Amino acid sequence: SSKLDPKLTSIDPNKLTQILSKTSGNQGGAVWLGEHHNSVNDHKLQAQFIQNIYQHRKQQQKFGSSSKSNNKMAVGLEMIQVQFQPVLDRYIAKQIS
Repeated sequence: SSKLDPKLTSIDPNKLTQILSKTSGNQGGAVWLGEHHNSVNDHKLQAQFIQNIYQHRKQQQKFGSSSKSNNKMAVGLEMIQVQFQPVLDRYIAKQIS
């Protein structure tokens, strides 16, 4: 679309962790991190994100600014070929179950 004009801007890693750590009540949230399947650096970055988010939530719980349930996390890893992405998109959109 001619309306799309994406731009890259840098963000402080601590600010990003703070943003990604937020949940809405007990609803939690989801973060999707793309990667190259054969990239050790990508895998290290993903692990660091997960660890930082967990530690941030734990710290928020310790200081009473977050509910106890916000420290709980689930981590899912996928290895789906790009050709199957439309099926995942339909699932997320609740068009299929």
